[in-house]
Amino acid sequence: TGTKLGCGEGGCGACTVIAVGSDGHPRAINACLRLLCGCDGLALTTVEGLGSQGAGYSQVMKAIAEGQGSQCGFCTPGWVTAMSALLGGAAARGAAHLTAKEIEESLDGNLCRCTGYRPILQAFKRAFAHDDSSGISDLETCAPCHDVATGKPCGRRCDAALQASSLSNGEADRRAAARRECDRALRLVSPTAAVAARARAPVSLRYEDEGSGLSYSRPASLEGLVELLRREPAALLHCGNTGMGVGKYYTPRGPTAGGLPPQANAALVDVSGVPELAAAPAFHPASGELSAGAAQTLEALRSALAAAAEAPLSDGRGGGPPWASEQRGGAAAPAA
Repeated sequence: TGTKLGCGEGGCGACTVIAVGSDGHPRAINACLRLLCGCDGLALTTVEGLGSQGAGYSQVMKAIAEGQGSQCGFCTPGWVTAMSALLGGAAARGAAHLTAKEIEESLDGNLCRCTGYRPILQAFKRAFAHDDSSGISDLETCAPCHDVATGKPCGRRCDAALQASSLSNGEADRRAAARRECDRALRLVSPTAAVAARARAPVSLRYEDEGSGLSYSRPASLEGLVELLRREPAALLHCGNTGMGVGKYYTPRGPTAGGLPPQANAALVDVSGVPELAAAPAFHPASGELSAGAAQTLEALRSALAAAAEAPLSDGRGGGPPWASEQRGGAAAPAA
């Protein structure tokens, strides 16, 4: 298939797939780090579900191909799924557009050893970023371009004309196409009714491997988690700990994550199904505090911190929470 096992440690992005859970928000995940039990309740989409020769290629596929962003092709499906997840996520949260910065920051988990990153990012930015019509600047713009015949500077008149033509003739159409692709990506990866219904209600899971003694549990309540930890006090808590998904860490005697010796009869406890730990980040203007469940994603926490930094204080003054005053040029916050 297009989804490949590359590094096996979540560092290259070749295994990227799109996961949609109970919140309906598409996310790009590393398949090589996701335990199979942890996929329960998710709608998973591989690159084959985004387009094909028979069904027609998506705009993301066309962009990377036409932008010369694929050479050997090994990493290309990962780039396509990551970009498609970003587009679908934008549609899910009602974002009107993507910025060039968002695209660049969201794709830092994908590697390419052939083309380099410039043609890939340039292709995606040109196709889907509302604030970028020319992509990444050429290296030649760092110095005057010279006519190869005369050796005299040409002033880059060709680039200026090309950019003017792009802005005047195709910019509106390009942005409209990007908006349509966001909506299309969300439709493609949205879960079926059966999966969506299962994802909305927390489901307790328990799996035991008699051969290795390894067990996996996912409690669906805080009470269930407490009771489970009473019975298995040495259990390894698992949520964002993607290191537990690295296949080579597992031996017949148990997992060896974190350099620990093999542990026989190890118990993994996935806390992602506990509602209290999955509480969405919330900013409290009166105290300047932000709270978030321990099972929330770093993506959600980063977005909440950015929003809190811009939020007005309870008395109506701008400036965000106290810890944001220094970056805004105000008085420095006291040292901890």
